Amino acid sequence: MADKSLKKRNLILDCAEKVFSQKGFSVVTMKDIIEACNISRGGIYLYFSSTDEIFMEVIKSHHQTYLKKTQHNIDEVKDFQVIVETYFENLKQEMLNIKGSLKLAMVEFFITHKTDTESEFFISAMNGLKAPISEILLLGKKQGKISYDNLSDAADLVFYWQIGLEEIMLSTNVPMESLYSQIDLMKNMILSGHLD
Repeated sequence: MADKSLKKRNLILDCAEKVFSQKGFSVVTMKDIIEACNISRGGIYLYFSSTDEIFMEVIKSHHQTYLKKTQHNIDEVKDFQVIVETYFENLKQEMLNIKGSLKLAMVEFFITHKTDTESEFFISAMNGLKAPISEILLLGKKQGKISYDNLSDAADLVFYWQIGLEEIMLSTNVPMESLYSQIDLMKNMILSGHLD
């Protein structure tokens, strides 16, 4: 893809991410994204054919960016404890701002999309969400900081816990002390080296 085309495609994805974060998924139209990008209808259809296609690309891009940040942090810091603490501090901030994030849009999308192709995307999205914690746990294993052998099961535990916490935060007002307590509990379990 030519540099100019890549820039325009990325502009569309950036604008669409903002629209989905503000409105969720179910009410967003191509017109909303076109207006946010300030490009022509024909211009957007050169790159994407539907809001579904745009949304799936936004999610893929979002997860890739988050994973790259985690990998960069691991490469730069190299200290398992600092990386775990940073991960959970970032998670606290995400939870506090969850109602202005892509999380509601993701829930709406996955509730309404059940075809085989969309199920494959769901699995890919789950793996994208799980990848950063998997990388952190792998670092802990390499450094001898954690004792569990099945890193995939440990990453699943953290992932499912995080998804559950996100769902609760989207649907109700959780007292901050309860949110912080839950996050600190999971962080401390990982730092202890035991998730069993």
